[in-house]
Amino acid sequence: MRARGLVLLLGATLLLPLVALAQNLGKWNAPTSQILLSTELNSLANNAHSDSGQTLTNDISLAIYGDCEVYYQANAAPNTGGSVQVWLRAAYDGTNYAHVSTESSSQTLFVVGLASNPTGVAEQRVVVRNIVFPPMRFRLNLANHSGVTMKSSGSTVRCALYHVNTNG
Repeated sequence: MRARGLVLLLGATLLLPLVALAQNLGKWNAPTSQILLSTELNSLANNAHSDSGQTLTNDISLAIYGDCEVYYQANAAPNTGGSVQVWLRAAYDGTNYAHVSTESSSQTLFVVGLASNPTGVAEQRVVVRNIVFPPMRFRLNLANHSGVTMKSSGSTVRCALYHVNTNG
């Protein structure tokens, strides 16, 4: 009986630090979403980039990951193989954002998502998940390669950034 009590005591001694570590692993914080592009997408022509929308200040919130939802409305069903691309434009100096005119000028830009448009669907929602966001200010642009012009209103790009709360 005495040996059994010693084993239980030893087991409890070894497990206590593990329990403490598990308590500090943290959990996800519930994200809040923010519309970053809306009117910038109005009547966006095929093979065109949108203007930049709202600035997301990740230099303050320091989120690591995020999801972006593209709500796409076109005047007609997109062409087979058509797509829209979501581009991230970071402000490396905290103020100035890379210029966007075409993909060829994208040395400081990168695509965070590509949403393929199924033929026959002129309206859809597509979520690009688990994007790694830099710890700085940035804006998004959308490149329309769907083969058709977007509607005069209603399309949006919304992002939700999330953190890990290490304090439980």
